[in-house]
Parts: sequence; structure tokens; C-alpha cells
Amino acid sequence: MWVKICGNTRLEDCQRAVDLGADALGFIFAHGKRLVTAEDVRTITSQLPAHVPTFGVFTQSDPEFILHTAEVAGISGIQMHGVFDPSLVSALRVRFPKGDSPRLIQVVHWDVDEALELQQARLRGELNALADTGLVDAALMDSRTKQGSGGTGVMFDWVAAAEVVRESRLPVIAAGGLRPENVAEAVRVLKPWGVDVSSGVEASPGVKDHARMEQFIQAARSGSAER
Repeated sequence: MWVKICGNTRLEDCQRAVDLGADALGFIFAHGKRLVTAEDVRTITSQLPAHVPTFGVFTQSDPEFILHTAEVAGISGIQMHGVFDPSLVSALRVRFPKGDSPRLIQVVHWDVDEALELQQARLRGELNALADTGLVDAALMDSRTKQGSGGTGVMFDWVAAAEVVRESRLPVIAAGGLRPENVAEAVRVLKPWGVDVSSGVEASPGVKDHARMEQFIQAARSGSAER
């Protein structure tokens, strides 16, 4: 079970996440409470083990901005929010070629306010279209509400989504409202390739609770063993 700890802002949190067995770390370059600069992230990535994948989370669609930020920050992968843009991803693929672990992740959204059948049909179509392009390595399924998308802390319907995840030809990473208390159940029901957490292991926005990170990673792996 691949585990990504996202929304990082502090070196000590990242180092502890790595020590606890996290597979990847994420940094948010989009407006919000966990916004970091490329320079901030460089001070962190320069002190992490070289083998640990680090992702920048972007909502921008300007490949030059993303590539420049990635270069300065010293990150090894990109997580893209917003409508899938093949030309953008093609430009990023040159800098981030396919490897042993995901390097380009496209976010897809489960809209908690939409009918389940519509959600399933829409996401099947989106995941099939992404797989057909061959441009991305994985999809991250997150919640979307009327208040916003990504970082909402809101769960979606795992039972309804499980069928879509099972049929996906891309690895699916589950996010949205995950925390130590529910991640094992999410893994058992959804059977995702990986999980992603930010607010669910925080003491405050951008500041991680190390005990909750440990509990989350252990619970995710226990759910994977049981599924």
C-alpha cells in the first residue's frame, strides 16, 4: 500500500514521515492554508533521502511555471488538479519520464452532491480517457463539494466508488477525508493502489501530528493486508 503524506510545510514533519515509512511526500503550490514556495520546498527536499518521491500539487496550467517551480523546489513528480490537459501533461512528461514509481498524477473528483450513478459513469469515462492517453502514471480520486475540491476533509461513497476503482486501467490513489480512524476500512472497501492524506494527520493546517501520521500509515498497511 503506497502512502503519500501531503500538504507538508516543515522539514521535521517530512523527516518523521519518511522514518515512519511514508512512500511519498506532497507540497502544495496552490492558494490555500498549506501554500509553500519553491524556495521553501528546496530547503526541505535538499535534506531528504534522494530516493523519497516528492510531489508538487498544482492547479496552474502553465507548463513553464510548473517546470520552473519543480526545478527550483527539487521535486520528483507532479500532481495536477483541474481539467486534464493533454498538451500540458505532454510538456511535463519530457521532464518527468516514466519510472518505477508514479511521476505524473492526475486528480479526478467524486462530487459528493451528485447522484451515485452519474458519478460512476462520469469517473469511468474520465479514467478510461486518462488511460487511453498513456500520459499519466496514476489517478488520485478526491472529494468535491459545493465549497471546493481537494483538501475538503470530506469522504465520498467508498462502496459506490469501489466498482469504478476495480475497473480502472490506471492505479488509483484514494484521498478525501481519510484519517487514522477510517483509512483501514477505506482500503478494504475501495482496494486502491495507494492512499493520500493531508488534514487527517494534522495538528493545524500545514503542521503534522506525528502520532497520527504513524497511526495512519500503520492502519493503511493493516487494511491492505486484510483486504
